[in-house]
Amino acid sequence: MEVFRLSGIYGPGRSVIDTLRSGTARRIAKPGQVFNRIHVDDIARVLAAAIDTDTGRPIFNISDDEPAPPEDAVAYAAELLGLPIPPIVAFEEAGLSGMAASFWSECKRVSNRRIRRELGVELLYPTFREGLRALAVQ
Repeated sequence: MEVFRLSGIYGPGRSVIDTLRSGTARRIAKPGQVFNRIHVDDIARVLAAAIDTDTGRPIFNISDDEPAPPEDAVAYAAELLGLPIPPIVAFEEAGLSGMAASFWSECKRVSNRRIRRELGVELLYPTFREGLRALAVQ
């Protein structure tokens, strides 16, 4: 049995593109905080490759190539859409609770080397930039 650990999932209807368009996006900043992300299409590619591969490995990180500060993704998406970049909100002032606060409780930097090396997967969206560009035109 294999375990697949997913990074921050995004895709159509579930991304900063959508929150910017709805006017609800926030640029929350926490010094040193980075997250890996993964586009839903790349999740499907990894799982399909794993079905056909006997690796003997129990755990795979399904993530993109570039852990990045969350505020960078929001700013990049705003630029793509030609919208104003939301102001920075300090993590301590963001008022996050429950699942959101838990998600931010630790830095989420992981390596996807194993999915590339052992499953032979090349990501369609190796960073948030490619993924958000694709979503911006949908």
